[in-house]
Amino acid sequence: MRALIGRLDEPEINISEYQDIILTNHTCGWSISLFPSGIAALENLEEEDKKPSTISGVTRNEAFKMWHELSIGATDAILARDWKIQNH
Repeated sequence: MRALIGRLDEPEINISEYQDIILTNHTCGWSISLFPSGIAALENLEEEDKKPSTISGVTRNEAFKMWHELSIGATDAILARDWKIQNH
């Protein structure tokens, strides 16, 4: 996971069509997208009516921790973070 998160710092990602990397836990339906700018987006793929939430200023270490929590299904720890619902 750290190697994949490290790709956010590669110059090529800025010219890529997709400038994020995503981890999805298909068991719980949650997905966390990470962007080079330090934004993380959380969404539940099973609940289409819910809008994605974001956190800005996420360090690479915090991103790893969030992805690790998602990979082991620790959704309570993930949801306890200060996510902001996106209205657009």
